[in-house]
Amino acid sequence: RRTTRAWSNSSDDPAEACPSRSRSRWGREETSDGATVVASFITSATVRAMTTTAAITGIHHISVTVRDVEASAAWYLQVFEMTRLPITFEHHDCEDTGYAVLLIHPSGLVLGLHHNTGNDGVEFDERRTGLDHFGFAVADRGQLDAWVAKLDELGIEHSGIRDLTAPIPFSTLVFRDPDNIQLELYSG
Repeated sequence: RRTTRAWSNSSDDPAEACPSRSRSRWGREETSDGATVVASFITSATVRAMTTTAAITGIHHISVTVRDVEASAAWYLQVFEMTRLPITFEHHDCEDTGYAVLLIHPSGLVLGLHHNTGNDGVEFDERRTGLDHFGFAVADRGQLDAWVAKLDELGIEHSGIRDLTAPIPFSTLVFRDPDNIQLELYSG
């Protein structure tokens, strides 16, 4: 038996139900064994609006500028067990500024690693405008344990698993790539 209660993301009090609003909400489900699952879901009104307006179907690729394309490619291939496409891509509409290589993960995620002639070689810093971090979903908390073992084996520094309960219960493991881009593995 499941009971579901929904509330608006914008409410300061998640216990305050707002069923009349047609926007994304957080939902809390209690299973028959007493476990609580918190998940984001979209109301039927939002789904209807998505089918009649411009819509996206997911993330096709992520591209980042790196200091050393080959070193970053080797790192991502080893850590995420990706496959490298055997071609390079010039930058669209500014072909003389660099190129990208593409890596594909078995999940379908495509990662572009860009060399840019204007790159000053400074490592990434999320405190500047732009990207903060990438968050990758894993199946469950046990997968985070497997990732800790893998990162330790590869000698990659990480945060250790953090189990949090607020604002929603989730577990996370954080580490950084060779350009200091923060990568987060998330189980919620």
